[in-house]
Amino acid sequence: CFYIVGGATVYFVFSQFEATFSLFLKIYFDNPGIIFSYLLTLNAVLCLVFQYIFIRFPFPFSNFINLSIGNTFFSMAFVLFAISNGSWIVLVLAVIIYSAGEILTIPALDIAIDDISTPENKTLYFGLSEFRTIGFTLGPIFASFMLEYVSPFWMCIVFACVIFLSIALFLQKENLPIAES
Repeated sequence: CFYIVGGATVYFVFSQFEATFSLFLKIYFDNPGIIFSYLLTLNAVLCLVFQYIFIRFPFPFSNFINLSIGNTFFSMAFVLFAISNGSWIVLVLAVIIYSAGEILTIPALDIAIDDISTPENKTLYFGLSEFRTIGFTLGPIFASFMLEYVSPFWMCIVFACVIFLSIALFLQKENLPIAES
């Protein structure tokens, strides 16, 4: 249960780059679609590069530490998005950090499910873990509300804070009776 909610929290934040970021950019640029396409392309290229680097030279840490580092990168990226004020340099730096967070965190979610499941319940756990994708739906709804009624700055700050919630949720694995099965 904690892993599903933790994963939903990650997806709640992770979904923003693809779902609402062009709306965020609309605040600062006359041509947000073009700016977004450049940043999205940069993200895709960086993810390929970072994936190669992290596979070739893996971190010698536990999956939880990798997930925590990735979430910290997500948080740092959202703080940079918040203070970017439309600066290209800050936005590019934020996308670089966001991409590193993506490569560390997203695979770690499935590894976490694999870690707590036994061979007998692996299919069930991976099936149930898909409930975490509710974050892909709820995150953009919340972000749209924040953009409309609050501000892009506070939207990003809230998401920078929310991502840390999942770290605490993943710490709860020791408290789950199913983790000891």
